[in-house]
Amino acid sequence: MTPDPDLTPGEQDRLRALLDEATADVQPRDGLDDIQSRTKVSPMSASSTRPWFLGTAAAVLATAAVITGVVMMNNGTTPTADQGPASAGPTSAAEPDTTTSPAEPDSEEPPVAVEGAVPVYYVGDTGQGPRLYREFHPGIGGAPLDQAVTDAVSRTPDDPDYRTPWPAGTQVQAGFDGNGNDGQIQLDLTGVPGERPAGMSKADAEMAVQQLVWTAQAATQTTAPVALRLDGGPATTVLGVPTAEPLARGAETDTLAQVWIIEPAQGATVEDGFTVSGVGAFFEANVAWELYRGGLDGPVVASNADDPVMAKECCTMAPYEFTVDLPDDAAPGEYTLRVHDEDMSGGEGFAPFEDTKTVTLR
Repeated sequence: MTPDPDLTPGEQDRLRALLDEATADVQPRDGLDDIQSRTKVSPMSASSTRPWFLGTAAAVLATAAVITGVVMMNNGTTPTADQGPASAGPTSAAEPDTTTSPAEPDSEEPPVAVEGAVPVYYVGDTGQGPRLYREFHPGIGGAPLDQAVTDAVSRTPDDPDYRTPWPAGTQVQAGFDGNGNDGQIQLDLTGVPGERPAGMSKADAEMAVQQLVWTAQAATQTTAPVALRLDGGPATTVLGVPTAEPLARGAETDTLAQVWIIEPAQGATVEDGFTVSGVGAFFEANVAWELYRGGLDGPVVASNADDPVMAKECCTMAPYEFTVDLPDDAAPGEYTLRVHDEDMSGGEGFAPFEDTKTVTLR
């Protein structure tokens, strides 16, 4: 390197050392002489000596960093994690794609937790209109799908707060083998009108159809689309609901009641210290509950007013569990358990979601 007359000997030595250090491991390629012959550095005045030196030093350091990175890449060296985001190591295996297609539900089926029983959905009234609740019925043998959809349209639910909107006399035959029927669950209905009958609300008709969809999918433990037929033939509408195409289950936020009690079941016999479990979408995951002597108009004998209970997650159908410890003077007899969300509106909005079960304390 030809010394610059505007630099002091010390500055020239420092610059030479920087250049030597930056280019020590670099082998010139063919054409470097050509590049140098076409490059001309304009002389700088004495008044700009110091800025030029500082700028050149910074450029040399930057060049050294780039050269080092290139050499490491060519040698197959993997930068370590502490070199910053731009040099992070290889990423882990790709996460599974959780995007759902329009024919799939937006969430997983709430857990099926009762062995040897079939899940059946029913309609219940809530502050936000009719929504679906679920019961488990003892299996009677045969295909769970057949029993589940038959119970959904014709069996009186165990919980008197639930109901089925299907007209009396409705019958259903189910077909699904997991591969045949184009991967669809087929339900052939009889005794059902294509149009919505007088006295049935649009919301009830839509929820009745969803009741069958959710029940069929839960019984088969699939998310296969459900094709409805009437009297052995295609059905463009059932109860006035469009059914020309196979149906997916609706979003849980619009279809399911957002608080369920799974255990104890309606009418169960319990003892002091019994466990309550279920699923719910609670505000800030806060689960509220009370146990009433007799019905909901009776006195509260236990609650979690001073003992918070948290669901596993907030604001989505997540599991919860707690234990009911009764006072010493709690007498045997009938009690009503109520589990509910909190009313954050102060009574100005919709009534909070809730579920109740009548139990007998022995």
